[in-house]
Amino acid sequence: MADPHALELRTLVNGRLVQRGNTRDLIDDIPALIEYLSSFMTLQAGDVILTGTPEGVVDVEVGDEVVTEIDGIGRLVNTIVGDAAFGR
Repeated sequence: MADPHALELRTLVNGRLVQRGNTRDLIDDIPALIEYLSSFMTLQAGDVILTGTPEGVVDVEVGDEVVTEIDGIGRLVNTIVGDAAFGR
């Protein structure tokens, strides 16, 4: 199993690498984050803890494909949609 404190993270927009980071750069380690959050809320299996983003935030437009990859875990692919997709 991959070391959760040494995972490479990448974000690509339309195939262009815009962000790269590593979990070793977290300010607090994962056990500390879990301890803190569970002190005031109940965490359930499948919960996701969002901790921020590496340098390189870019604007995205309707139709852009955003891919987020974490070595040893997988990749998430999303296409940006506008309000019209929700009837707004």
